This record gives sequence, C-alpha cells and structure tokens, in this order.
Amino acid sequence: MKNIKILIITTIIPICSLLASILFERSFEVTWQNDLISQIGEEARTLPIFNLEYSCKNSNIAHEIEEFCEFPIYSYYFRNLSICSILLALFLILYVQLTSLYSIRNRDFLIKSFKLGTYLCIFGISILVLSYGIEIVTLLYFLESYLFGVIHIYILALIGLGALAASINLIKSSLNLIKPAEVYVNAIYTSLETDSIFTNLLNDVAEKVKSLKPKNIFIGIDPMFFVTESLVKINDGNVYNSNSIYLSSPILRFLEIQEFKGILAHELAHFSGEDTKYSKNFFPIYKGMLNSFQNTINEVGGGLQSLSMFPLISLMNFFFESYAGSEAIISRNRELRADKIASEIVGNEVFGCALVKVYAYEELWNEMYQKLIEDVKAGTEVNNIEEYFVNFIEQSEKNSDMLTNISKYKLSHPTDSHPSLFERLDNLNLNLETIISKINLKNETNVLTFQVPLEELTEKEIRSIKYYYT
Repeated sequence: MKNIKILIITTIIPICSLLASILFERSFEVTWQNDLISQIGEEARTLPIFNLEYSCKNSNIAHEIEEFCEFPIYSYYFRNLSICSILLALFLILYVQLTSLYSIRNRDFLIKSFKLGTYLCIFGISILVLSYGIEIVTLLYFLESYLFGVIHIYILALIGLGALAASINLIKSSLNLIKPAEVYVNAIYTSLETDSIFTNLLNDVAEKVKSLKPKNIFIGIDPMFFVTESLVKINDGNVYNSNSIYLSSPILRFLEIQEFKGILAHELAHFSGEDTKYSKNFFPIYKGMLNSFQNTINEVGGGLQSLSMFPLISLMNFFFESYAGSEAIISRNRELRADKIASEIVGNEVFGCALVKVYAYEELWNEMYQKLIEDVKAGTEVNNIEEYFVNFIEQSEKNSDMLTNISKYKLSHPTDSHPSLFERLDNLNLNLETIISKINLKNETNVLTFQVPLEELTEKEIRSIKYYYT
C-alpha cells in the first residue's frame, strides 16, 4: 500500500503532463491530417507525412511548416520529458525498495551501498524536481492558452523559478549532504589525566571488551551515556571528531563502581567488532543526511514555488522510512549485543541494576526539568543544576513509586534509539521486579569525582530555559 501511494504521488505530475501532451498533440494531428486529406485526398493516409510528428521532425519538410509545428514540437519534448520523469521515479522507488530490503539481512551491504545510493537518489530527485517544475509550468501554459486564451505569466514564473531554485539547491547541498551528524552537548571536554580511577577503569574495560578507547571524553549534566563517531560540539564552540564518549555527571553520583563499569563496557562495545564499522561508516552519516536534507527542504519554503517539491518530499520520506527498518533492526541488535558484553564483564545482576538506574534517573531528570522550568519562570535562582537534581530525588516519593512503569521508558541518545528496558532485561534473562528490589535510587555513591564547572553548565541550561519557555 505504501509503495502504491508513493508511486502515485511521484508520478501524478508527469502522468498528467503526458496525458495533456497526448491530447494536445492529437488536436494538432487531427487538424493536420484533415488539411492533408482536403488537399491530396484519401491517399494522404498512406504517406509518411500524414504523421505530424514525422513531418515536424523531418528536416526536409519541417522548414515549410515551421509555424504550424511550433506548438506541437514543444509538446513532443514535453511528452518525452514526462515519460523520462515517470521512468526515473519508478527506478528510484525500485532501487530504494530492493536495497533497503536486502540491507536488513546484510549489514556490510548497508554500509557499503548507503553513500552511493544516497548520491544516486539525491541527484535523481534533483532532476525530478526540475522536470516537475517544467512539466507544471508547461502544463498550465498549454491549458491556459489552449482552453482559455489567457496566461498568468507571474504564477508560471514563480513555479518555474521555485523548481529551478530547489533543484540547484539540492544539487549544491548534495555535495555536502553526506557528512556525519553534528551532536551538540552541554558539556566540557576532559582528558584521561583528570581522574586516575576513571583512567584505570577505562583502560581495563577497553582491554576486556577489545575495543578502541575514546579519543574525546565529555562530562555534562544531561542524563545519558553514549559513544559516537559523529562530530561533537560543546559549549565553548569547539567541535571534536573521531570516537567520543559522553558521561553524565549527575547520574555518576548514584552509580556503584561496578555499575559504572558495566555502563562503560556497554558503550565501548560499540567500538568493537562489526559495530565499529557501523558506528563510523553508517549511523552518523545516516543521521547527518536526515538532518541536512530537512534543512534543505526548510530553505525552499512554502507557497507556489514549492509545488514541485511535494513529490520530492514524499519520495525522500519513502527513502528514509525504507532504510529506517534496516537501521532499527541493526540498532536493536547492536544494543542487545553491547548489553551481553557488559553483563559478561560485571555480571548480569550488576549490569541489570545499572540499566534500571540509568532509565530511572533519566525519567526523574525529565520530571525534575519540568519543575526547574516552573521555578525559573517564577524567578527562582538556580546555580547548580546537579545539586538541584539531587535535592529533587531526596524530596521524591519512596523508591517503589519512582520506579513505576519504568519498563516502558526508552533511553535518549542524540543520534540513536534504544530498545525498551523490558526487552533489554529479557535479553539478559533478568526479572525487573527482582532488580528493582535491589535498588535504592536515593543512595549517593560519588565513586568518581570529575572536576566539572557545574555553575557554568547550569548557567547555559538556565539561559536555554529562559529563551524557550519565558
């Protein structure tokens, strides 16, 4: 059903153009043939010149009927352009469908073919946008002049220029389109020398996981842990490339050392084995392309000039939705694989406790953030958001209430999505109720003490809240 819908959307303009050109040509053909019969007789039907297209394209004849052929010759080009547009749209749809289906079973194929397929689709769609614009303008021109004898030149020019601008913009953007996504975090960059406990822990875990060690380490206040090959931009405006890890300072205050070791093992597992290629060569590029293309569409704007962009938007949505199935399956398998590796290093129950805590603290952070917004709007001064979070947890209800419905939560990640907690615990043969009974969310451990300028990070967060909510 989805394929039929996208097929209709992407071919409706050229099909209408094709039908219009056929009808337009037919009217001239009838006039031409009747004129020949009146001059030569019925034997004119047996002559090659009885076919108007043949006559208009025959160099020996065309110059004698140049004035009569002026409109039909444009219609022939119009018809051929419409046919080519239909064939190109069909090719792109078929290509996306087949490659996305095959990539579900073959991760290497997805990694190797995605860039090429993306360039092919972008340039193909750029051509379609331009051809759709030409077809819409020509179709309206023919209909208005032929049926009504009136031409709204400004409307036609607006649509045509919009299609031309969109096509040029897409072609220019495609040169920079396939690049890693840029992740912005409210964090600071730190070196391994900052904390000897962490350095020893990182070296130990990397050796056991057999993974690359992150070149960039960021400590921030957002409630998440992640690794990425995407570009990372932080508060001071600096952008870091290569493999990076982000650590949440507020959550670190509540994790046992073995629990943090499990989280670290999970994240570093993404830099090991086949995951390394996927983390580096596909996922950041996939997200970067998605973001860049959305920006390109936004630059085109709305109105009549964006009319020819509608099939493009639909086709690109189809492109992303098709690959999203492959991406979701691979991402799910990556997360479950990383969980297995982490549980082998620190033990099932320890890692299960770490998982539940991270899910719980992220949800508590979201609840705290709503309160923080209200306090900032009311004029309350907040200088340390981490302490604000700790106080929020201390004043919260009892432990069991804070863990209600936790199995439904999904973790945040700037360029990725995770399976549900229930699915991840089930993958480790763990029972949620058993894990919850072993957890006290109000128990601070403070096993790692990074020197984080929390006031600076808090100030940045408060500025954002004031900008967006007040």
